Amino acid sequence: MAEYEVRVAPHPVCDFCSSAEPRYLEDCETFEVVGLNDAGGMAYIGKSDNDWAACEVCHQLVQGKKWRQLERRAVDAIQRKYPTMPRNRVQHGVQLIHGAFRTHKRVEDLNP
Repeated sequence: MAEYEVRVAPHPVCDFCSSAEPRYLEDCETFEVVGLNDAGGMAYIGKSDNDWAACEVCHQLVQGKKWRQLERRAVDAIQRKYPTMPRNRVQHGVQLIHGAFRTHKRVEDLNP
């Protein structure tokens, strides 16, 4: 199995597509994601600490609940950054993490 180094950006980036211009925060609770590795065992995928930064495009996709478009945008961004990673593997990881984001996203209370 190939190893990929993931680096943390020295400046704020969109947590969905890594755009250098996040302008919004999407309210989200802390969560961890665990999935299956290539051997069928459990593998730690990642952790999110609270709110997610979002660029204009990703914010609009989140607000419009356009989850497939958001997923595609994120997968495309990761593939540009790590072109040797298998697309199906990237897509699976994004689906797990975005699914957890949707589950843990705080919804605004419409009843004051």
